[in-house]
Amino acid sequence: MTPQIGQTQAIEVNAIAREFRIFRFGANPTLDPAVSYIFDDASIASVFAGRARWGQPTVQIDLEHKSVLCKETNPNWDPESRGNCQLAIRNKELWAVAVTWTADGAARIKDGRNRYISPTMYYSGFGLNCRITELFNIGLVASPQLLQMDSLWLAAASAEMSRRHPALSASERQACKDMGCTEAAFFALKSKRNAPVQR
Repeated sequence: MTPQIGQTQAIEVNAIAREFRIFRFGANPTLDPAVSYIFDDASIASVFAGRARWGQPTVQIDLEHKSVLCKETNPNWDPESRGNCQLAIRNKELWAVAVTWTADGAARIKDGRNRYISPTMYYSGFGLNCRITELFNIGLVASPQLLQMDSLWLAAASAEMSRRHPALSASERQACKDMGCTEAAFFALKSKRNAPVQR
């Protein structure tokens, strides 16, 4: 069926992030205005040296940091992974790439229970000068401590959009309006050409 002008389309996009930014280059401020984590050139070298030393190129994504808490003192201790990823540097930022999610991890992102990440790391210094030295793992969380974290829902489409499509053209904006979809969904469909469209 061909869409008609003004016809509303229900668009479903499976846009769970398969890559996401972990740290910005420079300051990564937190909810506490007295604490910020620095990710710089020294951090890049240190983080990758740490992974090589551990012999663990794959990074675990756990649920709400529950795998790193003590089983004896925490009744909610949960060692099970909700996903894993590899690490990459993009424009001096630390990114998770080749991300895979378990069924439970994907369900939590899709239904909104947990849509953000929170890195667990080692650092030197204190206050506004906490320099990141190693990444231990990543938590799939509801509310991150770091500010301005990207949502894992449509994050992949947003990253693709920012790299390839900095702005919608007038005709693309009109297409969004005609189809009754959001710009984010439009970009997701554009970057994932085989995404299903329900009519």
